[in-house]
Amino acid sequence: MLRAVSLLVFFFLVSCGDPSGSGSVRPGGAEGEPLPGGGVPGPDLLDRRDGRTYRTVVVGSQVWMAENLGLDTFDGRWSHSCDARGCAAPGRFYTWPMAMADTSLGNWCDVFASPRGICPAGWHLPDSSEWNTLARALGGVDRAGSRLKSSSGWMPRPDGTSGGGREGVGFDARPAGYWATGDQGYGWYGRTPVDSAFLEAGYRAAFWSGTNRTHFSCTSAWGAFLSNQDDGIRLLSVPRATALSIRCLRDADTTGS
Repeated sequence: MLRAVSLLVFFFLVSCGDPSGSGSVRPGGAEGEPLPGGGVPGPDLLDRRDGRTYRTVVVGSQVWMAENLGLDTFDGRWSHSCDARGCAAPGRFYTWPMAMADTSLGNWCDVFASPRGICPAGWHLPDSSEWNTLARALGGVDRAGSRLKSSSGWMPRPDGTSGGGREGVGFDARPAGYWATGDQGYGWYGRTPVDSAFLEAGYRAAFWSGTNRTHFSCTSAWGAFLSNQDDGIRLLSVPRATALSIRCLRDADTTGS
């Protein structure tokens, strides 16, 4: 199982950028031709809501988006772009209510019935167990990150070695960082009040899950994090007002995109 760690603060203030999610080159062979790391390119996903097309990749029994969701919600409170700052990856950043397609919440302890969230029809926001399935297919939580991360764009580790991925499966996670509100409280680096800002681009990739934390907190949900510091993937508890990237997962009963 992915280890759960409480994430209450973000530290490095860094730049972020281009939200366009289209025009990317497929990382590897044609559809159905295995990639060097074992993934298989899937059929392109057309999001009919805005006409944007995304690459997909088949890993084990799952079909994932191979790019971050870039749907513009035209709302500066619930989703964020950093197109003027030069982000490490295309796509947008969404708070958890927006990721769950419900920004009408008067009480953030509400339980959601639909797993689709903001994803296109036939796809859904992956829950924590589905992130665990992905990790198991790639050698476990301590190794999967090296195969999910892109090979470039990541800051080097303190010892000078690459913080990027190796033997990629085509998931191509880039270190876009995340958007956080100010004064998040205690965390890895002690108490660090910050202004609302994009943080840790180059150091982390962060994706929402569809799993909330109502058993513990009415203000947190689980996110899947990759870091330049190690080869793992971790589930962290994240304030729901934080904006993370989204990778959608194809529904099990969907035969096409």
